[in-house]
Amino acid sequence: MHNKARKPYLGAAAGAAAGFIFGNFIFSTQSVQLAEALSDRFGSTWFFTDLLAQSFSPVGALAGLVIGFILIDLPYIALRQIQHDNLSAALVKVRKDPQLQQQIFTLWGYAAAAAPLTLAHREVFWQILTRIGLPLGGTVEQYCETALRRGAKLLEPPAEAAAALAPLGPPFARWLCARILDAALCDLEMNSAEEQRFLAVGKLLGIPAVDSASMVQLRLSAAAEYRPSRHAVLSAAAPWDRGDASSLQDGSEEPESSAGDYIYAAFNEAAAFNAAVQAQAQGRDLTLAEAYLVLGLPFGAPAGAVKKRARRLIFIYHPDHQAQKGAAERERAAFLTVQLQSALAVIMEALGAKV
Repeated sequence: MHNKARKPYLGAAAGAAAGFIFGNFIFSTQSVQLAEALSDRFGSTWFFTDLLAQSFSPVGALAGLVIGFILIDLPYIALRQIQHDNLSAALVKVRKDPQLQQQIFTLWGYAAAAAPLTLAHREVFWQILTRIGLPLGGTVEQYCETALRRGAKLLEPPAEAAAALAPLGPPFARWLCARILDAALCDLEMNSAEEQRFLAVGKLLGIPAVDSASMVQLRLSAAAEYRPSRHAVLSAAAPWDRGDASSLQDGSEEPESSAGDYIYAAFNEAAAFNAAVQAQAQGRDLTLAEAYLVLGLPFGAPAGAVKKRARRLIFIYHPDHQAQKGAAERERAAFLTVQLQSALAVIMEALGAKV
């Protein structure tokens, strides 16, 4: 889904092609002399004399290759290297400055506020932290996430955040815009509000409106040809693992929960049964949100706790343990057992863990 940069050495290839086609008009004498010498050496009159001397110019091709490489490819390669060095230097500055880190995620939070935060957004969030070189987990991730959620509350583009990031240079601004666009498209669609916010952020960072709009169109065209995996679909449909998007917007932290809190939490059998029946009536699998509801767990429950919770409930509702109940209750328990197993599979696939 990423737009590929122009391949290097395109100038050399174009120069060589132009030399083959037009070289015989410029280097006709040299081409004939070269062809005759090769013909005498290898004895192929047709190939060297008739084809190379009269139709194409090997001397022109070589000259075109060298000229194209010098005039087009070398400046391009040098420019790309300078941009790469500038971006690397900017990321080093960000890595050392917590204020810059918070400004980055404030900008992203403003752009992301036009759509619900999902597990897919969380994955992009981790990718950005990793690219900057920041550790996952701990206080760094927490204050970056807090800045993101505070940015999501803003009604106007955060000009102060953009001004703080401006000294990092255009390569960094383009990199950040590309990452924000990745986040906007990680849920496999982009609404008009998201696009307007992205364009506003690009303008603040000094990206021309034409370039920002071109980035959006290229990514949308690529997304239209992209066939997402089941994991991508589920991640794009599931809320951020901290639950309600407003839970950290005021900067507060959620209390930590132990695995036992998840495993032995109260189970709402009626809610789980109704969610499973609704999915079955519509002829589809459980969504990730429904899977958590069936297991009676909040988003963000550890994978190990999810497994133990599911196995505990499956043990309780297994038909072998419902022998003393009536026929209707046994049938209901058998249905719940199957749905609990399905919910476990859906969540484990979304988390990238084994059942």
